[in-house]
Amino acid sequence: HPGLRLIAAHGGGYLPTAIGRSDRAWKVRPEAHGCAHAPSSYLSKLWFDTVVHDERALRWLVEVAGADRVLLGSDFP
Repeated sequence: HPGLRLIAAHGGGYLPTAIGRSDRAWKVRPEAHGCAHAPSSYLSKLWFDTVVHDERALRWLVEVAGADRVLLGSDFP
């Protein structure tokens, strides 16, 4: 599905905050090599919504994922 686009709800949850830990494990633990490249390299293939309810978390998300990967989100049904 080459046109498939994935959006990680709630700012990607744990993923953006732990990407350093994931990259570190990928570098030093052979069993963590389930993917061909460092986990952080895959962030550019995802989109993240802004529903984090915290200004600092939103800033961190933009810093880690990039402003071009953050989309307006809403909790409104």
